[in-house]
Amino acid sequence: MKRASGFISLRLAFYYAAFFAVVGVSMPYWPVWLESRGLDPVDIGIVLAVGRWASIVTTPMVAQFADRSGERKRLLILLTCGLFLSYLLYGFAAGFWAILVIAIPAAMFRGAINPVGDSLTMTNAASGRTDYGRVRLWGSVTFILASFAGGEMLARWDEDVILWAILALIGVGVVSCFFLPDTVVERAPKQRGAFWLLVRNPVILCFLGTMALLSSSHAVIYAFGTLHWRQAGVSDRMIGLLWSEGVVAEIILFAFGAAVVRRIGVLNLMLLAAFGGLIRWTLLGASTELPVLLSVQALHGLTFGAAHLGAMHFIAQAAPAGYSATVQSLYNAIAMSAAIAIAVPLSGPLFEAVGGQAYYAMTALSVIGGCGALVLRSLWNGERLALPEASSAT
Repeated sequence: MKRASGFISLRLAFYYAAFFAVVGVSMPYWPVWLESRGLDPVDIGIVLAVGRWASIVTTPMVAQFADRSGERKRLLILLTCGLFLSYLLYGFAAGFWAILVIAIPAAMFRGAINPVGDSLTMTNAASGRTDYGRVRLWGSVTFILASFAGGEMLARWDEDVILWAILALIGVGVVSCFFLPDTVVERAPKQRGAFWLLVRNPVILCFLGTMALLSSSHAVIYAFGTLHWRQAGVSDRMIGLLWSEGVVAEIILFAFGAAVVRRIGVLNLMLLAAFGGLIRWTLLGASTELPVLLSVQALHGLTFGAAHLGAMHFIAQAAPAGYSATVQSLYNAIAMSAAIAIAVPLSGPLFEAVGGQAYYAMTALSVIGGCGALVLRSLWNGERLALPEASSAT
């Protein structure tokens, strides 16, 4: 049994390693590729946001299918193949409108992959076959390697290398899905209006609002961090190191994830994320000096790592039986997509107007997110939520 569990963890680790290598190149350097195609900061913000808006509708639909069918592995294979084909089309795109059109299906496929994959992993974690944090940390490791490699590639070649690197890594992701465990997942019971009951549940609403604030506080750095540092004279190699550095703390946190959750608790992880954002965004808004950047980038381990770990374990503990993928999709669609889709286009004009001082708005979002975590503490005592039986289908 122990050997079987180790093999499952290895296959899941391969999946996370492949897909977060894609993120490691695309998150810091995709805006650079877009800029090389003639897009200005406002155009870049729109492209990044529109794709996220498109995924808001499709991600919950895919997740509901996953819950009703119990399907995970084959669905992930289809989604990753669609993502590969979408990015392949970027190679033929010229101009803002062509890129904008392609961004929609690309985001639809990308947005649906995360909740389905996390649901598969958390199902295995709940049965003791793996540890989410220790599997997920390999995604953080490859994020570091890929972001560093992205800086090296930009230092040697032109911006087109970013697109081809992303395509190659998505190809590896497709292969990784074939090795995923075909775990039997409990099917969601037939219940009329179950999705809307989940959306209206006050505990889930507060959770989604809190995570949306903590997530959207990253809008400026995700969309314009690399461009801001380039404007300040930071080299592409150093930018790659800066993006990599913050994830080291995230890896350490994920390595001890289960123990940290037991000792600190789900909601305190969210509060730690808010506190980290208060410090990180304030300092990034005040300075582009290299010692400051090197110091605060490690706080990514809190602003993202602690928040995400808390969210995953909240969903595992609170999601009604059979609805884990649907709640995962709400987290991804609302907290990770809609929130960013609102924050990124707003941050475009803000960054264009005040530059790095746009980070101060991110500080405010972190503080409000911390307040949301305090409210969630008053609403939820750690129990698994249940849907009202009155809405059950006959």
